[in-house]
Amino acid sequence: MCLKANMLVYKETLKSVRRTFEDDCTLYLSNHNVYGKTVSQEITLTDSEDKKHKKMVFVHVYYNRMKAADQEPKLFGEIEDSITKLTNLVQKKKLSVSNAHKRLFTCKQKSLIAVRMTENGTCVFEMDSNAVDEARGKLGYFMLLSTENLTAGQVLDIYMTKDGVERVFYNAKNDIGFDYPAEKSDATLEGKIFIIMLAGMISTHIRNAMRAHREELTRKMTYNKLLKELDCMYSFTVNGKTTWCKISKRQEIIFKCLDVPLPVDPKEVNVKVNKKRGSKPKI
Repeated sequence: MCLKANMLVYKETLKSVRRTFEDDCTLYLSNHNVYGKTVSQEITLTDSEDKKHKKMVFVHVYYNRMKAADQEPKLFGEIEDSITKLTNLVQKKKLSVSNAHKRLFTCKQKSLIAVRMTENGTCVFEMDSNAVDEARGKLGYFMLLSTENLTAGQVLDIYMTKDGVERVFYNAKNDIGFDYPAEKSDATLEGKIFIIMLAGMISTHIRNAMRAHREELTRKMTYNKLLKELDCMYSFTVNGKTTWCKISKRQEIIFKCLDVPLPVDPKEVNVKVNKKRGSKPKI
């Protein structure tokens, strides 16, 4: 189970292991580019009858140096943007000095912003250095909890496998639109799930191809635009002979990136990309 940063067990564990393993090369997990350490922790569980049960669990703490480096400028950027926003609100009298002093406002990273009253009756928003230092010390960390005594690497491997399954269901909901199976019989439902899984495999293949061919695909079109480009293709049959429509140069590039053979002779490919022209501006 992945622990959230606001959980008590997360805070206590991080406080006890922080700066004890981040530079230990023996705890570096090269498969995931993180440092990992496992500690045992006793937690208290409450059942439906409000009875408390103590349970020994294993908390696996991970530190990603690259993630921490990416999160730090984002943290300071959000604080600076919030300070600028609050200062403008006070200057435009959309936020009173009294409410600002009482912290009756909403913004990002509110807990890291201090309000200081001045002698002329105004207020100044500034970073709370102690709170910011504490927040910086939590960057790059994440934790997993298990009830079995496994190593940090084994638990992360299992969790990443689960993450792959969740991505498949995410793609089925968002890319394919399989949100609610409105089927009554089990046989129909099984058939629909089979089709959805095939569509999910195709969707994954397309996304992997877009990542591998960023110059040809990702920088020129989105995933939905790529699907629309393929959806424009059609074929018709006359006297038992199947004829395909003219294939544009862009569609040819998509087929090559997907490693799919062209349905027509490459000589018949229409190299021109038709663009709609709007009306000329009036002068």
